Amino acid sequence: KVLEAIKHFETTAGNQPDLEPYIRELFSSLDETGPTIRVFKLINQAALAAAITPLKLSAASRSANLRADMLMTKDVRSADGWRISIDIGDHEICVTHIRREQSLSGEASPEGWSMTWRLAIFFPRDMADLTRTTLEVTAMAFGDGVPAGLRRDLRR
Repeated sequence: KVLEAIKHFETTAGNQPDLEPYIRELFSSLDETGPTIRVFKLINQAALAAAITPLKLSAASRSANLRADMLMTKDVRSADGWRISIDIGDHEICVTHIRREQSLSGEASPEGWSMTWRLAIFFPRDMADLTRTTLEVTAMAFGDGVPAGLRRDLRR
């Protein structure tokens, strides 16, 4: 049923600029408590923010040089700004978010910096329970004007 619904979505939605009615139709054709909808619910920024925000606040509280406002970021709006993959294995499903964020000054600014996060969320195939998660910073970049102390504290 899921594959039929997705094929119908692909056929009817095509390259339409507004996918909302087609997405509503797709979701209405699926079991709202089933594993497919549970996977789709993880495809939103709230899943990543729930993991990243406490980490940023913790970093600010542990450093005399970092304040929470220094860790405020904005999206990197590019093809690699936010990527999501869904891997369906024989025994588990993994939803992975990879997201690049930049300081409010922007990563192109001399005072700017950016970081890339990777959050992986694992479930058994029936999506009944969360089995494990991993969260890591996979890359950081700094403008020439970012002080060495701030660089050091951000890397911790």
